[in-house]
Amino acid sequence: MKYCYRHKLPVGSSNAELSRQNAIHVAGHAAAICLYNKQNKLPPIFFRISQYAEAYNNHGIYTAQIEDGCLIPTPPSTWEQATDGFSPDQKRDYERAFKADIINLLAGPLAEAKHVALRNGEKISPRAVILNALHYYGGCSDLNLAYDYLACFMGHHQSQHKTKQLFFSAFEFINAYPKWQAINALADYMLTAPKAYIDCEEAFTVLNTSTGLKPLLSFSKQSRTNSNQSRTLGYSRFQIPCHAK
Repeated sequence: MKYCYRHKLPVGSSNAELSRQNAIHVAGHAAAICLYNKQNKLPPIFFRISQYAEAYNNHGIYTAQIEDGCLIPTPPSTWEQATDGFSPDQKRDYERAFKADIINLLAGPLAEAKHVALRNGEKISPRAVILNALHYYGGCSDLNLAYDYLACFMGHHQSQHKTKQLFFSAFEFINAYPKWQAINALADYMLTAPKAYIDCEEAFTVLNTSTGLKPLLSFSKQSRTNSNQSRTLGYSRFQIPCHAK
């Protein structure tokens, strides 16, 4: 989930404003990975927020990105190939994980779009923001990856209606007040935490504190050490077999 940074500021924008947009974007992804997955009874998955050197680049603008965080790390070529040999229950679980990854990818640029709209005193609705417009909110790489997932998913379902459903679900997530409050709390924390990385447990703590939710399931030391191990751990809980690459 790599942010597409703009080195030229929009007219009338300050470094501080663009820094907050960037932080909101990354926090949107992180909140969705933590809270949307938990809300939908999906397994915890390793990720970390990489803030680079001192979090601010040479332009004085905050820069970060999410590392890992997808239940299905690589979009398969086809749905049939991905689910070959799966039981009906495993196919159903795989589809739920697949949808969640797409929603979590869209949550970042949608959160940034909402932040910009609110800052400008505008109202935002899922019908006011089209999918391709998310390119303007740092979402080019997010969208490219989401389209890779959708190419497989749409080949299975043969319907654009599913794309709209996933887009609306992502918007509904970031637009819910508790989730929006959590996204802003994490963005605040990121902007004031001058460190190279914020790991998933640290992000979980900030999000949970802001929403008053019960603590999420902690990762073992083994899963924190290696993201591939954490994915395997998550899949085994979710009963989704992993195909070898």
